[in-house]
Amino acid sequence: MHPSSRDLCRRFVKQYLDPAKPMKIADVGSCNVNGCYRPLFDVSEAENWEYTGFDVESGQNVDVTLFGAENWQLADEHIEAYDVVISGQVMEHVTRPFDWMRNVASLAKPQALIWVCAPNNWPFHEHPIDCWRVWPDGMRATFEDAGIHVLDCDKVGHDTFGIGTKL
Repeated sequence: MHPSSRDLCRRFVKQYLDPAKPMKIADVGSCNVNGCYRPLFDVSEAENWEYTGFDVESGQNVDVTLFGAENWQLADEHIEAYDVVISGQVMEHVTRPFDWMRNVASLAKPQALIWVCAPNNWPFHEHPIDCWRVWPDGMRATFEDAGIHVLDCDKVGHDTFGIGTKL
């Protein structure tokens, strides 16, 4: 993860999430690679926030290991269970971004908030593969295809982010 991605997620947390409201938060692609988003959700005012990290590989900051990069096989307790779903710096590493985004949305309850951030311009970096760069039009297209209503979508520096609610 690079600092601008962390800053964009921090901005999302401050602008959209209420620390007093109990929330279940899913982080797709949570493995700690040069940092992770978990500390942004471990704020003292947010005692009722429950964070779960998902990734295709086990490792530091991974609570649930997913099988399959785009077509996950998840236990029922994870389907439509989360109030907030985030994913940063993952979308460029999947071969089928539309399928992947539908699976991201499958974790969210109806009306849940979804935040996704991916590079629009960044050096090639296999982890384990590097397939895409994402611009706002592409982020909107994957959101809409997955049944996510776009609230905000833009590019900031090397990153494109999307914020939406599951329909």
